[in-house]
Amino acid sequence: MQDQVDPDTYEKLAASLNLLMGIDPVVVMTDIADVTREEALDALEWSARTLVEGALAQACSKRRSPQARRRSVEAAAGACRTAW
Repeated sequence: MQDQVDPDTYEKLAASLNLLMGIDPVVVMTDIADVTREEALDALEWSARTLVEGALAQACSKRRSPQARRRSVEAAAGACRTAW
């Protein structure tokens, strides 16, 4: 993935994903958000996947034409999904 996004985006993504790793986010979600461990892990996985997809969509959008860049993130992601 590092070769698919610019270095700044990669560093921000890596730092952001660190927030979702380990026992701490699971404890916060089970104790504070009052969800089961399974629900917490599912939500954390969804969050990580969403961050990665967003970074890839942003990178793909930057490579597209100016007209395509004006589209929403969802449109850019759909147009680039085959590249992922």
